[in-house]
Amino acid sequence: MGNIIRKIIILLFEKYAYDYWIDIQDKKQKEEFIKEHKLEGCSEEEFNEYWLDYHNKDKEDAYDAGVADGINKAIENNLTD
Repeated sequence: MGNIIRKIIILLFEKYAYDYWIDIQDKKQKEEFIKEHKLEGCSEEEFNEYWLDYHNKDKEDAYDAGVADGINKAIENNLTD
């Protein structure tokens, strides 16, 4: 019986300690982002816009590069035909 209770306590501790650690890391990352991009006075909505734009920048760049490559290949194929 004691072994089962010990396992339950360990399981609960690991779950909530991990969730707590994740919350702390998220706060640190957001604070660093605010300092790095000088967003100290912005609202939560403005911060979320900057945050999403920053994390989607690489995807947008990759998409734009793919479009440009596709257009260039289409032009090359039409000129060689």
